[in-house]
Amino acid sequence: MMNALADETHSILFSSHNTLDVEQISDYITFMYGGRIIESRNKEDFIDAWRRLRLTNMHNSPLPTLSNIKDVQQSGRLCTVTVNNYDDSIPEQFANAGLPINAVERLTLEEIFLSTVYSTKANHTTEVTL
Repeated sequence: MMNALADETHSILFSSHNTLDVEQISDYITFMYGGRIIESRNKEDFIDAWRRLRLTNMHNSPLPTLSNIKDVQQSGRLCTVTVNNYDDSIPEQFANAGLPINAVERLTLEEIFLSTVYSTKANHTTEVTL
């Protein structure tokens, strides 16, 4: 397989639940859930787009309203916000809301996959016909 990967005139399609393997050898990644494609882009864009923001929310202040917030976990004063389509203006937007960011972390491909699927499940509605 490695010889085939070295030949850039061919493409190889493989499916795996082992995101570490996918992250190591793939150039382009497609996430599927429920038999449907939910996200597809090159690996570098996937990994570059997602961040985990860690902050202290002393007064339980509201977070900035950003469409790319995918998950919020709060435990007491500690808050973790997962965002997609990260850009360098996001920490400033939190700081302007009185919530300075303590750390900005990249996500693994597995964390990105789980966040993408969770977000898809949360936004999925089931149509029932009687």
